[in-house]
Amino acid sequence: MLILFYAIMLGHTMFALVIVLILKGEMATLDSSNNMLLYVSAFISTSAVAAGYILYKSRINRIQENDATDKKLDMWRTAFLIKMMLIDVACFLNLTFLMLTNNRIFLYLYILIAIIMLMNKPSQYKTIEELQIGDEQI
Repeated sequence: MLILFYAIMLGHTMFALVIVLILKGEMATLDSSNNMLLYVSAFISTSAVAAGYILYKSRINRIQENDATDKKLDMWRTAFLIKMMLIDVACFLNLTFLMLTNNRIFLYLYILIAIIMLMNKPSQYKTIEELQIGDEQI
């Protein structure tokens, strides 16, 4: 899962670098013409991140204690991928708006959401804790 996580992070990070290099110093600050896109971006980003957490939690809660470890891990992988993809949608949305408007605020929103994504990096400890399984079962 770590390889997939890093691939997802690398994808939008490289896209962000390309956009920033293309725009260079031409980025503007917030003006009245971009206010609507800012509201749309903030709403969709917040909704996507919240939906990712909610769906993840609901899928994790569906895992039964008596399920086999392989089944638990498969269900966890599915839940984790759904959460990462919803957060990734918010990242790419802000990068797209940055590219369209040259407005620096979308870069800051992207960075904030990318940090949220980094805080959700999968680890063996988190997986063991969430699925309530032993070290030897992973």
